[in-house]
Amino acid sequence: MTSPESVPVRPYEGLAPIYDYVMRHVDYVHWAQHVQSLLRRHDGDADHVLELACGTGNAACALASLGYVVSGYDASEEMIAVAREKAESRQDLQFEVRDLRDLVDLFAGPRLVLIGHSMGGGVASLFAGSWPEALEKL
Repeated sequence: MTSPESVPVRPYEGLAPIYDYVMRHVDYVHWAQHVQSLLRRHDGDADHVLELACGTGNAACALASLGYVVSGYDASEEMIAVAREKAESRQDLQFEVRDLRDLVDLFAGPRLVLIGHSMGGGVASLFAGSWPEALEKL
């Protein structure tokens, strides 16, 4: 397992308090609807979404508003702290600080559909190349 200290997240730690302001131009609701259309096309019965490199949880919150249970993972404690504030006591949102390279342990199910964007897209590609036997669709 990779230790959290070995993950270079320092720039995101400083960005966490202003990340939502910097990203205010992103229409997360529209993005979540697009992801929902992809999930319906490729895995019609999906109800749980794992968001890798979730940052402050904007996309996760938008997906949860569409009825998904969302688990968000990021290496930055500060980004996850902001995401947890947004989730408050919601049962459909969970955020955890994790090194994304270690998340293969979470993919115990027989089916995995990866949809990548931004940093999460790079992680999805790395996962697909490293563990192709666990991947149904990319």
